[in-house]
Amino acid sequence: MTRPDWMDCEHEQTEVRARMLSNGTVVHMRQCLRCGGNRGCVKKTDGGVPAFDEALRQRWLDRESAYYEQRQHEHETRQGEFWRRYDEYLRGPVWGSKKARVLRRDGYMCQACQDRSATQVHHLTYAHVFDEPLFDLISVCEICHKRLTEYDRERRGVTASAA
Repeated sequence: MTRPDWMDCEHEQTEVRARMLSNGTVVHMRQCLRCGGNRGCVKKTDGGVPAFDEALRQRWLDRESAYYEQRQHEHETRQGEFWRRYDEYLRGPVWGSKKARVLRRDGYMCQACQDRSATQVHHLTYAHVFDEPLFDLISVCEICHKRLTEYDRERRGVTASAA
């Protein structure tokens, strides 16, 4: 999803405004009249400077925040849908057949440690999930599968609870 046009403010129209900082100091700065952003301080001028429009800036920030919250919600919905579909797939006959063929191909030996019997099948990539070629899958024992899955999550920056 691309950023909406309204978020790309060019700050073409600014006006010098007086803004009181949290320490009580009044500074004069250029405020964008579109997004309300601070475009930098200027030397203090003599009177006649309108107050910095905090409400204008807050409206822009609220709109921006709502946009990102909506994007986060859409992402979480897509992620939830993917994992629901993936769990369903792993319980189905297509995956069962692939899993059996991969375990048989690898002689029921864990391809990660070569020490234990393989009972599970691990995706080397999710690029072809739901239509994996068998070379994207390897037989692993439960211990190695947990370790490989944790490595994958760390690499992607995903916590176990978020997966």
